[in-house]
Amino acid sequence: METGVSQQARSADDDALPRSFGRYVLFDHIGRGGMADIYLARMRTSLGGGRNVVVKQILPKLGADAAFRAMLTDEAKLAAHLNHANVVQVFDFGEESERLFIAMDYVE
Repeated sequence: METGVSQQARSADDDALPRSFGRYVLFDHIGRGGMADIYLARMRTSLGGGRNVVVKQILPKLGADAAFRAMLTDEAKLAAHLNHANVVQVFDFGEESERLFIAMDYVE
């Protein structure tokens, strides 16, 4: 399924999709911003099921930059405290494979 992401926006890692990323399986690259790649993913659970989520990963070239790491960390902390029907819920933040990430609900 084509999502409209241009070839230029695709990461070199996209050739390896789907792939595991911690407790998530990344299966579609849906966008890229100034500091992060956005993936549609499946969150695995200990009960054997899962649900579709969005994983926002800091770009590899920014992963060692303290300022960008702080910005993504601040974004995750602030967003996790928001609770409103019109705001996507952030439920996970961490680092996996040397990349900071934020996980949030997927809204179709």
